[in-house]
Amino acid sequence: MVRYARHLFFLWDELKNGSQLEKAAETKIQFEIALKELRSNGYDVKELLEGLKLDLHYHSEFGSIVIFTDGALRHSHKLGVRSACSFAVYGNGKLLDLQGTIMGDSILHVSGKILPADSMLAEYHGMLQAVKYVDKHNIKSNSFIFLSDCFSMVDLLTGQKLHHRKIFLQYGEEIKKYTDRLSSVEFKHIPRAYNKIADQHVNKLLDSYERGELLCN
Repeated sequence: MVRYARHLFFLWDELKNGSQLEKAAETKIQFEIALKELRSNGYDVKELLEGLKLDLHYHSEFGSIVIFTDGALRHSHKLGVRSACSFAVYGNGKLLDLQGTIMGDSILHVSGKILPADSMLAEYHGMLQAVKYVDKHNIKSNSFIFLSDCFSMVDLLTGQKLHHRKIFLQYGEEIKKYTDRLSSVEFKHIPRAYNKIADQHVNKLLDSYERGELLCN
């Protein structure tokens, strides 16, 4: 039913933009019926609608997609270790989305192991979430540029050096699984001063987590 609802949503948009207003109205009614049925079965319709609107946003092809990523770790005697990551998506120079994840004191590694959180793992986790986001939403672009202020991670992802720890090499392999599907991909290092939007967002997430307003994802 979810797949059917998705089909109706995009068909409705296509008919509406094609000035086939009568068919668009009929399709909208079918879509609303599908949503009603999903809601009656306990499905989170609000989350579905938000996802559909975001997918529609990425339905057209962008000349360029630029994604800023960041990871952060904090430690204190009172609160212990907490970590988070975030990324900001720009399409044709316009901010399209800002996402973040709170991992807490441990991080689920790509190997399936749960590892104690550290700042480097948070950086890699943020990059992995960013490339997964591109894949999930099937974003189309002639150019994808992933930016990070973590020099050693960019170093690994661009193949400049090979003396990296196994846990980071495994992250690199997983990230490449997603980026190999894209037409043109670049990983670039930038100074932290130029990564403000992702850096500020990840710190806001940690602030909210410390105040008890957010839980680990």
